[in-house]
Amino acid sequence: MVLPPIHFQPPLVNPARHTLYDLPGLHPAGEPSRHQGGVEIDPINCPGSTGTWPTDPCEVEPTGEKTGDRGDYTEFPPVTAWGADECGLESSEERALQNLRLREPQVVTQHFIDLLEDPEPGSETAATDLGAHLPATAIGLLEEALGWGWGGTGGVILAPRRLAALLAAEGLIMPGPSNTITTVLGTRVVFGPDTTGVVYATGPVHVWRDEVMTQQARALTGNRVLWIAERTIVVGHECTAVKATIA
Repeated sequence: MVLPPIHFQPPLVNPARHTLYDLPGLHPAGEPSRHQGGVEIDPINCPGSTGTWPTDPCEVEPTGEKTGDRGDYTEFPPVTAWGADECGLESSEERALQNLRLREPQVVTQHFIDLLEDPEPGSETAATDLGAHLPATAIGLLEEALGWGWGGTGGVILAPRRLAALLAAEGLIMPGPSNTITTVLGTRVVFGPDTTGVVYATGPVHVWRDEVMTQQARALTGNRVLWIAERTIVVGHECTAVKATIA
């Protein structure tokens, strides 16, 4: 007699680390979910009108003029992230919630990359392309762009997970405080889906999320049950956005 296999359900695991969701800019949207219309980010931290001026303008003729122009608001659209489980009567709300919990950082990061790759001419979310370079040059150009286009703390570099080992072997990333990964200059590095070698750099990233909602749908004729877990999310960044391809 052949014994039937023993059913084993593994314990629930946590989402992968070093993603956008590990950054400090994770905000609860609150109730009601007003971020359903998107979020516009004020450029208060972006490089504005600054410069130097002669101490004695009678001795040295000033060049240029002092202005106080502000940057424009950048608007980021909402997106709904969902997880589901469909089966017979054994369909599980717990499985739908776990599917969303594990993969939400990945699908939201892909949505963020799609915004940075927006092909629409003049798009306010599209990243400026710095070209293809060797790893050290690419990271150096991204850091330079953050220095001029951002200039504050909290800048972020987003790289494909498959490049983590290469960047570490080249000495371009290293362990930082509180289980973070940073560059030599201390810029936070997080990882996401494969982007064919493209690495992005932006000002601080912000994510707004409302509470997870679950609902059940039934197909009575086939005894099928579908559980869906979902919530609305807005992800955006401050100031500059650039990208470089590691050749």
